[in-house]
Parts: sequence; C-alpha cells; structure tokens
Amino acid sequence: MGNQNMNIQQTSGQLVQLKQMLALENRLMLKDISLGFSTGDEIHPQDDFFLLSDKGYQNFKVSEIVLFENQSNELAAIQFIYKQYQNLEKNQDFTIKGNIIGHQQIKNMSQNKIKFSDDEFIIDIKVYVEYVIDKIKIFLNNGKCFTYGSRQTSKQETYSFTAPQGFHFTCFSGSTSSHFNGLCILKADICSIEKYNTNPKSNFIEIIASNKSALRSLIPYLTVKEMSILMRAYKLFAKILSNEVLFIDEIGRRALFSGNINLIKYYQNLIKQESLASEQKNNLRTYQDNIKNYVQNPHGEDKFRGFEFLSEYGQAEQKDSYIENLNGLTHFKFSYMKNILVWKRKMHDIFTANDIENIENSSLAIVFGIEIADSNYGGSLTAEVQIQDEAHNCIFIQRKKFDTIQRGFKFYNIAGYIKKQNLNQSKPQIIIFSISGQDSRFWAGHFGPRLRSITCRLIPVLTQQEINLFNNSFKNVQ
Repeated sequence: MGNQNMNIQQTSGQLVQLKQMLALENRLMLKDISLGFSTGDEIHPQDDFFLLSDKGYQNFKVSEIVLFENQSNELAAIQFIYKQYQNLEKNQDFTIKGNIIGHQQIKNMSQNKIKFSDDEFIIDIKVYVEYVIDKIKIFLNNGKCFTYGSRQTSKQETYSFTAPQGFHFTCFSGSTSSHFNGLCILKADICSIEKYNTNPKSNFIEIIASNKSALRSLIPYLTVKEMSILMRAYKLFAKILSNEVLFIDEIGRRALFSGNINLIKYYQNLIKQESLASEQKNNLRTYQDNIKNYVQNPHGEDKFRGFEFLSEYGQAEQKDSYIENLNGLTHFKFSYMKNILVWKRKMHDIFTANDIENIENSSLAIVFGIEIADSNYGGSLTAEVQIQDEAHNCIFIQRKKFDTIQRGFKFYNIAGYIKKQNLNQSKPQIIIFSISGQDSRFWAGHFGPRLRSITCRLIPVLTQQEINLFNNSFKNVQ
C-alpha cells in the first residue's frame, strides 16, 4: 500500500511538472488573465488568436497599437498590429492587423498610434475601469510608458498585470459592452522574449504524440478553463482526448458543477460526430441529461412567469419595472425595498419516478445555483433552498449570503441535497428556492443586485470522486 501511494505521488509530481513545462515553453495557451470586468451585456467578442494561429502565434509580437478615443477623450476601442519576429523565412516579413476590440463605430473617432521597434515588447498593462475601460497605460521592456484616455474618477477600479520575467504580452482578445459602448474586458497571451525558437506549434504536436498517456493523466490537474483553452487552441489535442473514456468522464463531472456553457456546447458537437463510438455517445448523452435544468423559464425570458414575487411583508405585485432586457439578456433587478423571488415545486411535477427513486436511494443529488452580478451601486443578496416532506416539515435547508457581489455576472452553487442513508428521514416532496435582495443606496428605482439565471439539476454521486466533488462544491455554503 505504501509503494502504491508513493507511485501515485510520483506520478502526480511528474504531471504537475509537465504542465509547468508546457506553460514555460509556450505550448500551453495562457489567456486566462483578464483586465476589467464583464457588464452582463457583452457583444462582439474578438480574439486575435484566430488571425495568428495558422502562422504560429508565438512567433509574433505587437509592433503597433491603434487607440480610438471619443470626443470626450475617453478610450473607446483598441487595435493591436502584430509582426513576425521569430523563425523568419527568407524575404518574408508578416504583419497582421488584429481585431478592433471595443466600440465598433470608430469612423469619427480620433486615432493615436504607438509604433514599437523590433526589440520593444509589452511587459506591463494597467487599466482604469468604472463601467468600461476608460484609460490604459502600457509599459515596455525598456522602461517606456504610454498612456491613453484621460478620464479618471474616484469610482474607478484599477487592474494591472505584469508578464513574468523574460515574457511579453501578445495575441490579445476582449469584449465590448453594448450598453456602455466601450471595451469592458481585455485579455492577452504571454510568450517568451526569445529569437529563433524552434517552431512551437510543431513541437507541441510532437509532445502530444510522445506523451499521449501522460497528457490524458494530466486532465485531473487542469482547471475547466485550462481544458477549454487547450481544446480551442489545439484541435489535435481535443481530437485525441475526446475519444478517450477517461477524458469524457473527467470533463463530464467538472461541467456538471461548473455551469460552463462552452463545455455544454462542446458536448453537443461531440454527440453529433458519426465517428464517436456508441458507448461514448451514450456516456455523453447521460451527462447531457444530467446537465438539464429543471427550472422552467430559468433566465426570466417570460418575465419570470412561474415564480412567486414577495416582499418582506408578504405577497407583492410583480411589476415590469423589476425586469430589464439588454440585447436579449433578461435580468431581475432588486430595489431598495427587500424583494424575494421564489421558485416552489412539488418534486413529482418536475422529476420522473425513476429520478425520485434515485434521489431517495442517494445515487442522485439535487444541486441549485444562480448567476448574479452587482448593478455597480452595491447591495446584498441571500439565496436559500428548503426541502420539505409531504407534511411540510423542513428536512433540509441551506443558504448562501452575499454581502458584496462582483460586477460581472458569475455563477454560484447555492445548495446541494443528497439523502443521508443512515438517517430515518421522511421522503423529500417539496422544493422551495428563494432569492432575496436589496440595494443599499437609492430609495427610488432598481439599483440592487441583478439575477440572470436560476438552476436546479440532478447530479450523479456514485463514485468517491463524484462524492468528493459534490462535497467540495459546498464547503463555504452557510
């Protein structure tokens, strides 16, 4: 037993080292550093990776930046231009224009250009954000600094990131806020400042071919975001791993708890592939069924019809003023007076008889979640799940309080119910999922937290790994 544990530890250490090596050698895409925050109505997401990938984006550096400013001298959009500086072929010098990231109506805007020499690299970026990125500072490896956008207020938040020593920022992406007409998120990859590298794209393919089993085993040590990035960045990597039962099982478990929309889309595309073995398709369909949300109208498209609307004094009138729709995204907005949105259902009305049997024998758990954001004015929110038996006795209650909420929409697991086998507990019959909130600053209007999604899912908890994942997801729930 001792030797087995030692072997597991050695394997774990080797896999972590492999991940670190891939990152250091530019073979693991690292676009996971964000500047700014989402506003909940992002449109025109742009990513320069797809312009550079065919030519090996690691060989390119930013050679020029074009900044677009509106009449108030506020930064409205930005465009990066890239130049190949590694692996130059004879008489070839590639320059590629990146996407315009931010406000798309740039015709009448003033343009400022920053040109870099071949030995100048972006190593540090700082942005000032209130609703969108109003001001940006760009620092180079030789100490030069460029500042654009003049707007700066006491309400702004400052975000900055610095490339590790020997690395620079390149291959940018970002999102636009349609409501505030500007750039709200900026992201970048990091690549080493090194000339005449061997072709990173070719080397990565060689690593996959020679380390296929190791890379499969690496999956438990990668985050959901890292796995998504790898699949997007390297189609060959995704193709190899998507046909492996281990990969499907591991990523399946994670997606159930992460609420990751991109992973769900990836499942749907995999199921459509004719080359996928029938057993693996069945596995994927099972996971897709488990991803199903049993809340009807979960995003409030139908004005949250089917929900009860309460105040702290009892039943309340649900006015349209509580519902906001920005570019097709519906939000429920809480106000200064405490309001409560309630989803109440009998279990036999939403689950099948087989589902209820598996809930009662503890092979299925019920997981509840919400997607919320601050309205930029502050406020608090509490989400509570209560499960009752047929006589309306409470047999389970779990709540999560949010005294502060981040500005961008984020999904949270609120509660997870699994029937305890060793307790003589009555059968669960009724679910009551309530979300209450209020703003903290304004008497009139709706300036409190925003609610965009409510979920109720069934999660398999058969293996020890699934049980551990379930328990870890609710460690910090009150």
